[in-house]
Amino acid sequence: MLAKGFPGYLHMIDRGATTLWEQWYYEKAMNSHAHMMFTGPGSTLFTCFAGIHLLKAGYAETEIRPVFPRKLDWVDAVRDTPQGRLSVRWRREAGGIAVRVSVPPTMKSVFVGPTGERRTLESGTENVFRVSEGTVR
Repeated sequence: MLAKGFPGYLHMIDRGATTLWEQWYYEKAMNSHAHMMFTGPGSTLFTCFAGIHLLKAGYAETEIRPVFPRKLDWVDAVRDTPQGRLSVRWRREAGGIAVRVSVPPTMKSVFVGPTGERRTLESGTENVFRVSEGTVR
């Protein structure tokens, strides 16, 4: 996402793009029909950095397994689901990462940390806890 050259998103911005292109052009040739405007950063935000994964149809059950890349200081993602609003927020703080996950009342959800530890999240409330900075890759 931060790559300056082709095929990075900054390649588009450096060429005057104000939205994502439907395809990448490079040296006057079309090199991609991937239609990144429909996926890419948005999908990465929800499934990778916020770590929201659907386990059962209709969001009856989810797994929250965020990635905490060193160059990213915070994430704030909200997904409206058939069960209600699911939100994942995390922020780097001194000595660790503060995590807040709001789970709708009828949804079952589990948090999976960077070392594989599992924590059942309480439905219908905001779950607040910390992840040790030392466990983050």
